[in-house]
Formats: sequence, structure tokens, C-alpha cells
Amino acid sequence: MILEEFLRAAGRHGPCVGLLLTPAPSTPPDGVEYRSVDAQYITDLDALFYMFAEAWNFPAKFANNHNKDAFNDWIRDLDNLTNPCLTDPPARGYLTELRNAHLFLPNQHEVFGWFANAILLYREYYRDGAEPPASFGLLLSAPRNRLIAVQSRWLKEGIQVAVVEALGTEDIFLTVSVGLPASRNAMKYESLISRFINDEVSVAEFQTAYLQMFKTSVDILARDEFDILQYLFISAYRYGPDTDPRWQLLAAHPELRRYLQQLGEQELRADAYDVYWQLFGE
Repeated sequence: MILEEFLRAAGRHGPCVGLLLTPAPSTPPDGVEYRSVDAQYITDLDALFYMFAEAWNFPAKFANNHNKDAFNDWIRDLDNLTNPCLTDPPARGYLTELRNAHLFLPNQHEVFGWFANAILLYREYYRDGAEPPASFGLLLSAPRNRLIAVQSRWLKEGIQVAVVEALGTEDIFLTVSVGLPASRNAMKYESLISRFINDEVSVAEFQTAYLQMFKTSVDILARDEFDILQYLFISAYRYGPDTDPRWQLLAAHPELRRYLQQLGEQELRADAYDVYWQLFGE
């Protein structure tokens, strides 16, 4: 979807977190307050508070009382923070771009989970409680070879993630190669991945065939294509069937399974679908 569609969705009941596949807009959309935050500096909760407070001009007193409750209060007061004298028309949307989203809160699983789910609460406030209502959303941007990992992390928290393919009609020419025709060498993987995600081959057949194909291929791939296909190679390598005695204990303990990064069938199929979408645009 383009940015306008994302704004409409965020202002209603659609996704309010978007994965950016294009550069950020050079100027914000009309009537939208747009801020950008560099996630590489957000390594813990205090850093999250500081970066968002700086971007959205929280009052100085927030620095002396920077807890989750205070953060919740101020993030739901962006209309007053951005238009304190009421000299401008009310904004129709509030968007924050999280640059380098692949570096956001590393190893801070609880903080990440809290923040990811808080985005939904902020959206609900601006949709149902603000006067006038407005859209609220978070845009995630990252290097192309990190997009799948970024999307997967948010999806694992149960957060719906929209794919923002273009920021506007004038920016469509800027679209990166995600979704554009893959190279001839990358296309050799298309049939196998497609058959797998369409249940035409079993997970065991796919694992064996894909690992063999990737390990023995001598074809030259573009760097981005190689990174994406290698991501699926690692996923296929980590797959372990629940019926395999080596994995039966892990199947009964999902937390241990995740800790050891062992994937089940549905997780491998989800990764294959993501890779298919990234390379072949469907």
C-alpha cells in the first residue's frame, strides 16, 4: 500500500505499523506530523524514552519522571505538543519513522513487547478518544537484507505489519528492488519455493531440495538476493520435524525450542512465504 492508504488504515482498524520499502518522504504528507528516530541508539527503555521525547518535543519535566505511565500520557498528547498555540489546523495523522529498525532494542524482549503492543493502544486513543480523531502509526525502515527479520520480529508479537510499497505517486520511481523482477539466477529458486508454500511438496522434501540447491549452486546472485536466499537456507537448516526423536522434547517446550532457534513446519513455511514475496513480488 502507499502511504495514504497506510494512514487511512492506521486511522481505522487496519495495521498501524508499516514496513517501509522506499525511502522516507522528503516532506511530510499534507496535514501529517512526521518524525524520524534512529533505532540504533535505542538500546534500552531509557534510550527509547529519550529518543521519542526529543523527536516529539516532550516537556523538560519528562526527563525527571520518565516512566511508562508518563510516556503513555505524553505520546497521547501529540496534538498539543506539536500545535501548542492552536495556530494551525489539527493534524490528521502522527507518524514516527523508526530508522535502522533491525537495531531496535536488541536483547530487550520485554521492553520490545511492551512498546510493540503500546502502539496499538496509542492508535486506539487517536482513533476513538482524540478530538478530532487522527491516524497514529509507526513506520519501520531498515536495509533490504534486514527487512524480513524486522517484519518477523513484530509479527511474533502479534502485531499486524503493513507493507508500504511507495510513499506517494511521485515517489514510485524510488522503489527499491524488493518486488521487482528477480535476476535469472534467483528465478531458479522460484518454482521450489512456490511449490512449498502452496503445499505441493512436503516440508521434508523442500528442506532436502533447498539445502542441496543452495549449497551446490555456482550461480552469481546479486548481494541482496543472496542475503534473502541465505536467510531461507538458515531457516531450512534449523527446521526439525516434531516426529523426529531429536526434537520431540523441544516440541513440548516452545520456549526452549525458540531459544535453540529450532523451527517448526509453520515457521519454515512463513519464512518461505516472506522470501517468495521479497524476491518474486507475490
